[in-house]
Amino acid sequence: MNRKLSVTVFVLFVLLVSLAAEAQVVEVAEANFIPYGTVTIHSPANQTYTTNTLLLNISITYSMTTNKTVEYQIDGQPPIAVAGLIYSGDILWQTTNTTLMLPKLANGSHRLEVYAKTNTSQVLPDTGYAKVEFTVDVPEEDSWKTVKPIPIQGVHGAAVLNGKIYAIGHTTNPLYEYDPANNTWTFKTQVPTLRDYFAVAACQNKIYVIGGRTGSEPVHGDAITCGLNQAYDPTTGTWENKASMPTNRNQIEAAVVEGKIYVMGGRTAGPYSTVNTTEIYDPATDTWTVGAPMIYPVTSFASAVVDDKIYAIGGQDEFDPRINIDNVQIYDTAAGTWSLGKSAPVTVWQAAAGATTGVAAPKRIYVMGGSGGFAAGLDQNFVYDPQTDSWATAAPLPTARYNPSVAVVDDLLYIMGGGHDMTSLAVVERYALIGYNGTAISPELSPLPSAPSPSPTPTDTPSASPTIPEFPSGFTFAVLIMAAVPLVILMKKKRQ
Repeated sequence: MNRKLSVTVFVLFVLLVSLAAEAQVVEVAEANFIPYGTVTIHSPANQTYTTNTLLLNISITYSMTTNKTVEYQIDGQPPIAVAGLIYSGDILWQTTNTTLMLPKLANGSHRLEVYAKTNTSQVLPDTGYAKVEFTVDVPEEDSWKTVKPIPIQGVHGAAVLNGKIYAIGHTTNPLYEYDPANNTWTFKTQVPTLRDYFAVAACQNKIYVIGGRTGSEPVHGDAITCGLNQAYDPTTGTWENKASMPTNRNQIEAAVVEGKIYVMGGRTAGPYSTVNTTEIYDPATDTWTVGAPMIYPVTSFASAVVDDKIYAIGGQDEFDPRINIDNVQIYDTAAGTWSLGKSAPVTVWQAAAGATTGVAAPKRIYVMGGSGGFAAGLDQNFVYDPQTDSWATAAPLPTARYNPSVAVVDDLLYIMGGGHDMTSLAVVERYALIGYNGTAISPELSPLPSAPSPSPTPTDTPSASPTIPEFPSGFTFAVLIMAAVPLVILMKKKRQ
């Protein structure tokens, strides 16, 4: 009996030691467990960039129970550590964003890889790695390239919003969106009220279509003009009627300065109805005010904005013996006054203009195309320097055209629509301006906050995390009780 009791006690002792050791193993495993993290590359994206100055924008979600380092690698070259992304501590989960400038890249395809590693240089399992492939295509200065044509013949107006070009076509007024990064056109909607010879402006995250001609009088054929002001919200895909422009007119130009839209010139009806009116729309209050009148009443002129000044170039003044003029009218929006700059080298009628920001190319105004009479388009390309009040010539347009539309994205100029020899055009061409150096940084690549910011502890365990078996303290206590009961019974029997 004593021998049986001794054996039983020995077995129970071994069982208790094993349970204690197993509990200790679980505790050590939890302390040394390398938790998972995720790496996300926000930029660059899988697209084509016309700049060689790119930002690496990444976010990392990780557990801080072990040290982490982050490295990036371009085209298989030696990895580069991301400064500041070395962490240690006892916070369970945390998300951080960081942005840095990548080295300048040559034209061509590139592969970018980002690694999040432990202090033993092991990549965090499965999710501690991200990759993106993209293309750099920086054009040479003063050069042209044909891009994807717009899916319609002719364009009535265009504006740029958040790096995208919004162009409105003839006939049914379809509105298309062009993405320069992917060279794609997408149909979005139609202007609610059919018209032509209107102005288009991008302001406060909306596209405004203002004024225009809605038809012609049956007797003399004079234009029936309107002051309609309709705003399109690309985020919701909806239109909204806003306060109408006080003066009904068409063949007008619109410019945006400090959150307000300036509408200038145009005709109110048929011949000899050209006006020098300047009216200013404030989207914040949905109201119009009257600005200073232009020096020359003009229609079909080119316009652009540099340093909060509006430049109205050329146009047709039917009260002037020249009819088509070469004057440069400059509106100082701060002072509310008009002045004259140096005249253009030639008369400018039915041309278009675009201005650079000075980031990837010097601040200049480019005046392109125009009418040579008898429906003949021109390929002329003149450049105006507002600082020196001087003119120069630039590379001519590959496609001559009159009444084109011009849009500028990242200091690259896109010309579209217009006509030539009575034919409306769908061809779209991109121009790299004089002095273009490819260093523009797209707005969508603006930095995210670099300071780490704790995030709430996730309620769900990552699916890829390994499962570590462990016994709860209640279960261990129950096993000990079950083992102790037979021992007590045997000891009582021995005493009996």
